[in-house]
Amino acid sequence: MVTASRVQLTVLRGRDDECRAVRSLLDGMTNAGGALLLRGEPGSGRTTLVGYAHRHAEGGCTVLAGSGLAEEAALPYAGLQRLVDPVLDRAAALPGEQRQLLRRALAGKS
Repeated sequence: MVTASRVQLTVLRGRDDECRAVRSLLDGMTNAGGALLLRGEPGSGRTTLVGYAHRHAEGGCTVLAGSGLAEEAALPYAGLQRLVDPVLDRAAALPGEQRQLLRRALAGKS
């Protein structure tokens, strides 16, 4: 029988610049938020860097991550919908104008 190890790597070798960018964004987080785009070919370590961001987010900071699908490229706001779906229950706390804009975008209206 083979069992999986529960050891979690916390150091990413050879990724100092990327880890520094993630930590810088998280350390400077304000109520205004922030964004970091990770691009690369399959197997380039994007998911590992997103996991790093999740592990290093502190306090009330929420890390959202989304990935696009080629099939959805023509659908308006498909990426936004995938990104905010996990926190959509918090939309009621947004100021009225922002809440309305979000609802319109998720309904596919510009």
